[in-house]
Amino acid sequence: IFADFFDVSADDPMRLREGIYRAGIYGPTGHRVQIILLDTRYFRSPLKPTDQRNAPGKQRFVPDDDPKKTILGEAQWQWLEEQLRQPAELRLIVSSIQVIAEGHGWEGWRMMPLERTRLTRLINETEANGVIFLSGDRHRAAAYRRVEGTPYPFYELTSSSLNSGIESRQPEIDPQRLGGGLYAGENFGMVQIDWELGVVSLDILSLSAGRRVRGVTLAIAELRP
Repeated sequence: IFADFFDVSADDPMRLREGIYRAGIYGPTGHRVQIILLDTRYFRSPLKPTDQRNAPGKQRFVPDDDPKKTILGEAQWQWLEEQLRQPAELRLIVSSIQVIAEGHGWEGWRMMPLERTRLTRLINETEANGVIFLSGDRHRAAAYRRVEGTPYPFYELTSSSLNSGIESRQPEIDPQRLGGGLYAGENFGMVQIDWELGVVSLDILSLSAGRRVRGVTLAIAELRP
């Protein structure tokens, strides 16, 4: 149904496997951008329910160290390794749930710490430079940066929602989040690459005003060991 709705070509490998993950590389050598679209729902094990509903940082779920649980499933993990070994100058890894973010008890990679560690380890082992994470599903927006335990600084841009922003009264303390705090207005994300200057801008724009309300600009050279 997904493939038909989004008019995925009949010969696309996605039609022949479970899940809806896919990838592509765009641009000439030296300016190659790899876009990796992960499926973080189809194969995912059940999340561990909270023992304190609506408590700050434990709203619905809590982290689970069960080694049998997965986010991507083994087939998608093997596929992701193949993608990360392909040459590219920038890699935009799109995850429907947040990868880096801490400080809340909603869906996110932090709920399966072993899977998040595996992702970091895979990026390191494949020597995949240029990784930036794009995510959503928070009904608010922010930019993040993580340096602890990573081969180089990991950045993440979370954009949501286009039509259903939610202002929370609970504090969300997250040392990974960059300046400005969470933005709860209706918004969309934009990635701008300037190859001449060697920089990438990760921007959150207000849907009503069209202006930048959150974001970060970083050097492409920073995204390598």
